[in-house]
Amino acid sequence: MERTKSLPSAAPILLGLVVLALLAGCSRTADPTAVRPTESTLRPWVTSPPPSGVTTTTRHVTTTTTGPTSTIDATTIPAALDPPYFESGPCVTEAAIRMASDPARDVECGHLVVLEDRARPGGNLVRLPVMIARTQHPEPAPDPVIYLAGGGGHNHLRYADFLQESVGDAVLGQRDFIHYNQRGAPLTSPELSCPGLTDFLYGLAAQSLPQEQRAARHREFLLGCRQALIAYGIDLSQYNSAVNAADADDLRRALGYEQANYYGTSYGTRLGLDLIRDYPDGVRSVILDSVYPPQAGFYTESGANLQSAFTYLFAACRDDDGCAAAYPDLETTFYATVAGLDVEPELVDSPAGTVLVDGGIFMDAVSFYLYSPSNIPRIPDAISRAVGGDFGPLAGPVAGAITTEDIAWPMWYSMQCREEVPFESLDAAVEAGASLDPGVAAHYIDGFARFHFALCDEWGMEPADEIESRAVMSDVPTLVLAGSYDPVTPPAWGESTAAALRNSFYYEFPHVGHGIMRSTACGLSIGLQFLDNPDSEPDTSCIAAMSPPDFPG
Repeated sequence: MERTKSLPSAAPILLGLVVLALLAGCSRTADPTAVRPTESTLRPWVTSPPPSGVTTTTRHVTTTTTGPTSTIDATTIPAALDPPYFESGPCVTEAAIRMASDPARDVECGHLVVLEDRARPGGNLVRLPVMIARTQHPEPAPDPVIYLAGGGGHNHLRYADFLQESVGDAVLGQRDFIHYNQRGAPLTSPELSCPGLTDFLYGLAAQSLPQEQRAARHREFLLGCRQALIAYGIDLSQYNSAVNAADADDLRRALGYEQANYYGTSYGTRLGLDLIRDYPDGVRSVILDSVYPPQAGFYTESGANLQSAFTYLFAACRDDDGCAAAYPDLETTFYATVAGLDVEPELVDSPAGTVLVDGGIFMDAVSFYLYSPSNIPRIPDAISRAVGGDFGPLAGPVAGAITTEDIAWPMWYSMQCREEVPFESLDAAVEAGASLDPGVAAHYIDGFARFHFALCDEWGMEPADEIESRAVMSDVPTLVLAGSYDPVTPPAWGESTAAALRNSFYYEFPHVGHGIMRSTACGLSIGLQFLDNPDSEPDTSCIAAMSPPDFPG
C-alpha cells in the first residue's frame, strides 16, 4: 500500500545537490604552475599492518598487532581478517576526539577495512575512518543509525560533533549512531586529493580571465591530478555510488549488526536508495533528507533549482509587510546585481583571500543562506548591502563558493562522469537554460554544465549501468523529507522519489532549506518517531505550526 503524504506548500521547486554551491568555482581556475599531486603528497595505501597496539575486530575475531614486525599486511591477511573488518583505533578528527574524551559519552573510533575492488579479493584495501556513538540505554535497540553524508567525497568526520549534537544525541536514547567518511574522502586511505587545488582556484579568483581560459586551466589541473592518482595505482572506477553503498552495507556487517537504519542527507540519500535497491535485507528503514535521486536531471535542472528557490524567497518577502516595505522589488534588485557583477565584477576580501565576485559567485554565496532557516531572514539585507558595494555579510559564503578542502574532487568527478553525464546531454541543458534568467543560465549552463561535460570527455570513466539512472522501487520503510527553500535538492525530487517507494512517507517543510532533521525540531521529532516505528505514520502536526521567516524591516 502506498502511503506517500504531501503537505501543502508553495509552487514546487525543482531539484539539485548539496555541493552545487561549492562547485560554483568549477569554471574559475588559477595558475597551472601550482603544485601538482605526486606520490609523496598522496595518502599511502594500506600495505602494512595496523599501528602497534591497535585492536582489529570482526564479528568473529579480535586480534592485537604487536608492532612493525607483525606479518599481517594487505596481501597476506589471515582468513579471519578477510575484509570487510573493523579496526578499533584512535579518532582522526578534533571533533571525534572531543566526543570520545567526554566521560559522559561512550564513543569508539577506528577504521572499516574493505577491498577497493570486490571482484579482486587479493587486491588493494581501502580504510574508512569511523566514529561509533553508543547508546547507554539498558535495553538498546539492536539496529543502529548509520549516517550517510552528503557531498560525495566529503570530510564528514570533521563536523561529526555538529551532527551528533543536533541529531545523533536524540537517537542515542535508544540506539547507536555511527559516523564514517566515504571512500576517497579526506582522511581515508587512499585519499583522492588534489594537492594545491585550493590555492590554484583562489589564485585565479582574484583575476579576470575569459571563462574559456579559466575552464581550460582548471581541466588541465584536474586531469593532471587524475593521472597522478592512476599512476599511483588507484582504480578510479571503484569510486562511485554503487561501491559506496556496498561499503555502507559492509560497515553494518563488520560491526555485527543484523540490520541498520540508514539516515542520509543530500548525496547521502543516493546511497540510501542504492542500499534499499541492492542490499534490502540489511536495511530496517531509511531516512532520505533532502533527496538527490538517480532519476534526476542534474545538469538540465540545477539552474532552475536555484532560480526556483530564489523565486520562493522573493515571494515570501513580498508577503511579509515589513520585508516588502524595507526591500521593495527585491527580485528585480537581485537579478540586476547579478547582471551588473557579470559585466563588472567586484573584488571582495573573504576569509580565504581576495575574490573577484561575478554574478555566479554572488548567486552561490546568497544561496548558502537558503540552507539554514536561521539564515534565510538575513538574505534581503545581504542583497541590499551588496548593491551598495558592501559584501561583508557574504564574505564567508563567497570563500565557500570558490572551493573547499573538505571535498575529494577526483571522487566527485569520477562519480559525475560515471553516473550523471552519460545519461544527460549538454544540448538538453542548453535548451533548459533558455527559460532561465540570463545570469543563471550563463553560470549554470555556459559555465557549470559545459565544464563538466568537457572534463568527462577526458576523464576516461565507463558509464554506469542504466539501472543507476532510474528511480528506485522498494518496499523498505522510508521517510522522505524536503524543504521548500532548498536551492539544490528541493521538493519535486523528494516527491518523485517517494512515489516509487511503496512503503514511504513524504513531507515538505514550507519554511526550511537543506537538511531538515538537523535544522528543525519538528523534522527531528518526525524522524525519531519514524525510527521507533517505521511502519506507522508519524504525528506531523508540528509542520503546520512552523513559523515563516522573521524578516527584519
